[in-house]
Amino acid sequence: IARPEQFFAMLRTRGVMLAGSTALADHGDIQGHDLVPADGHLLVCTEKDAAKVWALRPDALAVVLQLDIEAAFWSAFEEKLAAATSA
Repeated sequence: IARPEQFFAMLRTRGVMLAGSTALADHGDIQGHDLVPADGHLLVCTEKDAAKVWALRPDALAVVLQLDIEAAFWSAFEEKLAAATSA
């Protein structure tokens, strides 16, 4: 995600004790990153990063991020879509 510190903070807020954290570059290559947690800790990542991480660490856990979009957004979107398709 574009703001990895918010992801780490969200985990901590939910009681996850992080032994460490590494922010990967957005859309970056994971080659060269140490993906072996010390002392048998679990490797946790976002769903987006899991697509790359699982190739090297299929045991990593992916956190499902939920996005709640307000109804007002969808109303405005539908209006713009209708205007664009009727033109």
